[in-house]
Amino acid sequence: MTRRLLLAAVLAVVCVTPAVAQDKTPTPYGPMWRSGTADKRPKDLGDKDVTHATAFRKPAPLTIAVWADSGKLAAGHEYELRYQLRRHLKKGEEGPLLGTKQFPDGIARTLTKGKYGDGWNGLQGEVDLTLDDLNAMTHLCKPDEFGGKDGSDHSVTVRVEAQLFDATDKKYVTKSKTSAAILVVSMDVNSRAFRLETLAEWIGDNARYHTDHVTDRLATLDDYDPHAGGVTFPICRALKDADMKKEDKLKLLAAVSAEMLRDENDSSNFRSFLKEWAKAEDAELKAAVKKVLGEK
Repeated sequence: MTRRLLLAAVLAVVCVTPAVAQDKTPTPYGPMWRSGTADKRPKDLGDKDVTHATAFRKPAPLTIAVWADSGKLAAGHEYELRYQLRRHLKKGEEGPLLGTKQFPDGIARTLTKGKYGDGWNGLQGEVDLTLDDLNAMTHLCKPDEFGGKDGSDHSVTVRVEAQLFDATDKKYVTKSKTSAAILVVSMDVNSRAFRLETLAEWIGDNARYHTDHVTDRLATLDDYDPHAGGVTFPICRALKDADMKKEDKLKLLAAVSAEMLRDENDSSNFRSFLKEWAKAEDAELKAAVKKVLGEK
């Protein structure tokens, strides 16, 4: 059977599936890219905002996906799921939002909308992001930020953040800075973007030969889910690289954050990997892993 015929057969099955049968298997709560989500929406969200973001390739271009919910929703109100891009500067700081010529101080674009009521399960949407999109935006890079500089990391960190907007009351529900997907944008000396990568892709490209750049960037990050972005996978590969210097592996281990060690949604089994990997390493690396894991 050809791929086209197979797809048609699948669609036919989906189209004739009774609604009652679908109700028996409710959509899990949370974004599709996270494992271990709840079976249904919690009743005790209170005033809490719950947002997630990730970036991936399928295979090109780069696709960003966001999901959001909140305990501050009003029955019958229509809500819009929006996404915004923010230049990340350092931990604990709200960098400038990226905007357009029409909205230079920042813009949040709508991906989808829905009315809050029975059956609400949060909102999810995705969109492709290109270099042309980034180069048309404000606040990505100062005009002379990298001009004439050599031997340094000519790249900027960009956050992709989810927002929930109450279209009925015309106001944002979520806080201004939410949990983000992290992108790395390489810039030329004319302050033009020429490469767009996920944080995981960028770590994979730089962990071995530019370890200091990697650890410096990781130290600046906050409010992001390293597992949603697959950040621990390139760290595992770097640690297993027999040609990587031990001193650089020690630096990389020192940059491991508590968020990377969470078991929830960790498809890389990072904590278990570190324990197994350390068994074959020398005393110094073993001690570094124990320190990272909080073991004595």
